[in-house]
Amino acid sequence: MSWLIVCICPLVIGYCYKICLCLLSMSRLELAILNLQRNETMVAKVYDLLHLVWKTYHQSPKSRRELNLIGEELGVRVCSPSSVKGTRWIPHVHRALSVFLRAAKEGSLSTDSGQYSAVLRHMDHLASSAASAEIQGRAKKIRKGMHEINFCAFSHFLADVFNELASLSCVLQKNDLILPQAISALRKTVMVLQAMQETPQRGGMLCQFMECLQGQEEISFQVC
Repeated sequence: MSWLIVCICPLVIGYCYKICLCLLSMSRLELAILNLQRNETMVAKVYDLLHLVWKTYHQSPKSRRELNLIGEELGVRVCSPSSVKGTRWIPHVHRALSVFLRAAKEGSLSTDSGQYSAVLRHMDHLASSAASAEIQGRAKKIRKGMHEINFCAFSHFLADVFNELASLSCVLQKNDLILPQAISALRKTVMVLQAMQETPQRGGMLCQFMECLQGQEEISFQVC
């Protein structure tokens, strides 16, 4: 995962300082981060799977109802999956990851697997019982990805990264922003991202996920 930070930090530093010199144009930051989705395999994998999850529920009210019923069984307050595609990539991906990984009710990852469990359980159902071969194939692909521990861990790591980038994005969009504030926000973001190379962010999504795994030989995501 440290390789992602190594890729992001130079992009953030280089492009974000250009933002300051170019009247803080947010398009530069968006384009810089968008390169990750195009060039980094794991980022692209998370992006594609989130899009397939959104597509499954956006196109089918029946699937949304079934997901809500599964959420009730698991004690999860399910939210409608969010789209990762849009003109502003950072907030779209940040919101989609936040929904995808949200904990049940007001809990935490150390005590439950939240919406991830509900979606995975529903994909198990669709993969075997969906009327459409296309939906079955899509569900199998989503299920396969979600069952991979590396994918799950990386998704939580990426959620921490995009949480920082989304915060930076909000700062740079303020109408009353002045240059010293922008530079301070940029330096803080770079410092936090660089620290993630060494250790998960304290209290972050990846840190909670790793705590959840401690002492467990495997993780079931409550799909049984």
